Amino acid sequence: MLRITKNMGRITNIIRTKSDGMLSNEIDSFIIIPGVTTYTGIYSMGNRLNFVELTGGVIEMEFATEGDLERFFSKLLREVKLNQLLDINIDKGK
Repeated sequence: MLRITKNMGRITNIIRTKSDGMLSNEIDSFIIIPGVTTYTGIYSMGNRLNFVELTGGVIEMEFATEGDLERFFSKLLREVKLNQLLDINIDKGK
């Protein structure tokens, strides 16, 4: 499980926009659970990293610079790979 918060990796802002595109909320953090959380796309534009949700909503993370985004994305990929190698599964504890 990965918790992404505003105060990590020089993230300056996190905004979640609903699928209708009309309502945007600033959020403090969100959680990615490998094998459970599914996004239909992850892309970047300048210093922004966007996660597109199954519902069509978008979580947009804004970084201080593009270099900060690149460092964060590299770290995120390592964390996700590590979780997959460890075969972390919520149901195993039950």
